[in-house]
Amino acid sequence: MRLLRLTLLMVVLGGAWWWPVSSAQAHRVRLFCAVEGGRLCCRAWFGPQAPARNSVVVVKDKAGKQVLAGSTDQAGRVCFKAPPDRPLTAEINAGAGHVTRFTIEADD
Repeated sequence: MRLLRLTLLMVVLGGAWWWPVSSAQAHRVRLFCAVEGGRLCCRAWFGPQAPARNSVVVVKDKAGKQVLAGSTDQAGRVCFKAPPDRPLTAEINAGAGHVTRFTIEADD
């Protein structure tokens, strides 16, 4: 009986320990940027059918100087006139610690 209680306790505590980790991973923000027709467009999302709306995207040059900034629309997209210098780094802050970066290379 004692072994059964101990096993049950381990299952319950083990599940409580793993559940927040998998839940947090499901809400990680993702960012993809590409140059399309002279415009730098970025798309941000949390998962299928979950765009990162109204989130701030900052674009920096290779020296780390901010060159562009804007907020995503309801579809999780934001576009800018593409600066000629590359590489660039785009960073999104979707709130609640959801921050990620994407590098736009010279040949993009």
